[in-house]
Amino acid sequence: MTRIVLEIPKEEDKDLLLDLLHRFGVRIIEESRVMDGDTAAYILGGLPARDDFDDFAQGFEAARKDRDMPDRIN
Repeated sequence: MTRIVLEIPKEEDKDLLLDLLHRFGVRIIEESRVMDGDTAAYILGGLPARDDFDDFAQGFEAARKDRDMPDRIN
């Protein structure tokens, strides 16, 4: 399955596109989500950087070694 997100600025263009997609038998899921600039910047910025990433990675590796997982050599 392929999912495509379109931002269509004009309402009348959206209606034309939806009619065409219906004719082709494309399943349509409409979502109207408007995001302000601050929210977009936060999401696109990702998680805060860690100064101690190496320590975090070592602790993470040590914690996950204790778990038995299928298809993994411990």
